[in-house]
Amino acid sequence: MKKINAHPKRNGMTLVELLVVISITVLVAGVVLPSVKTMMKDRKGNQSALQVRSFIAAAQARAIGRNREVAVVLERNTLYGDNYGNRNTVTRLSLAEVLPPYRGDLENSTVDLGMSAIAPYATGNVNQATVNLALNASARHFINIGDRIAFDDHPERYEIVDFTPQDANGKVPVGATTVVVTFWNQPYNYAYAGTKRQSTSPRGPIVNLTAGAHRFRIYTRPRRLFSKPVDLPKGTCIDLSVSGVGQAGYGLASDTINPASPLAADYFKPVYLLFNSSGALSVIYGNAAGSPNMERYIPTSPVYLMVGKVEQVALTRSYADISGAVSENDTFVPNLGDFGSYWVKIAPESGQVALSPNLDPRSLPAASTFDQLLSYSRGLSSISSESSAR
Repeated sequence: MKKINAHPKRNGMTLVELLVVISITVLVAGVVLPSVKTMMKDRKGNQSALQVRSFIAAAQARAIGRNREVAVVLERNTLYGDNYGNRNTVTRLSLAEVLPPYRGDLENSTVDLGMSAIAPYATGNVNQATVNLALNASARHFINIGDRIAFDDHPERYEIVDFTPQDANGKVPVGATTVVVTFWNQPYNYAYAGTKRQSTSPRGPIVNLTAGAHRFRIYTRPRRLFSKPVDLPKGTCIDLSVSGVGQAGYGLASDTINPASPLAADYFKPVYLLFNSSGALSVIYGNAAGSPNMERYIPTSPVYLMVGKVEQVALTRSYADISGAVSENDTFVPNLGDFGSYWVKIAPESGQVALSPNLDPRSLPAASTFDQLLSYSRGLSSISSESSAR
């Protein structure tokens, strides 16, 4: 006869056991999830920095492959009002390219080089060219301040600094029959005291050009390509408030462009990092100090781009902002004071791109200025950098 078990085996859990398991799970989650959340934020910052570096490398490869200048465009944020912090926020990158030079409408088009004494260069050196618009009507579309002009087969390109006549929109007026272009016949000396651009070009020898008719080429600024732009991971950005040229330069920041009250979005232009056909960073296009106009700057020191969080872009830069950011309980921690931020460093001569984590600059003894903290942070970033080969 089969024996009946008075206490059959249970296959489930009692309500008490279930509540105990849930309680333990909630407790563990409360301990682990903050750490996981921090790790995910740091990972997103790392992915964003890698994306910036990869995009720059792709632009360099395009410039080398097409034997043409290609620019990485840092597009300032224009979506959230007109405050300076938004103008310093870059969440989208795109490409631009310098088109083949304009050589005139006819096969043997020329310009007439004249002699003029325009300061600060020596009397007797050519620095003006007259373009006959009756023979080269299309030239009116290719003459802009900041573009460059070259003559005959000489490789030197000279910056156009003015032209006449000129209408209120900075263009050659309709109906003009000639236009006189003024250019520097020596590398332009970009010296903007107090802007922290640190982009003074080396002064080369004055090139002696002869007066008379010469064939010419006009190189325009980079033109946006129709290729799809790249958006950085949500919540991350390039922080232009602490990006710039040199160990302590921050000339890309909106309040160094115009320190007055916040201005409309169209005042602040994108930043163009132009790479030449060898992949080197040769030119930066950006706002002139105190002006909405674009100008051309020659970087002679590495360019530092800070990759961080959108909500940590500083509205103003001060030592107090960073020296006060000492714990997770602070109401605001700028990207410069965040271990989760990254530096992307571009060497102008070689075009080499290095990536390194941001190290805390607050350990600098007796730091009293923002410049000291910025310089120290960039210096520390050189200790642990990972380079990318082009």
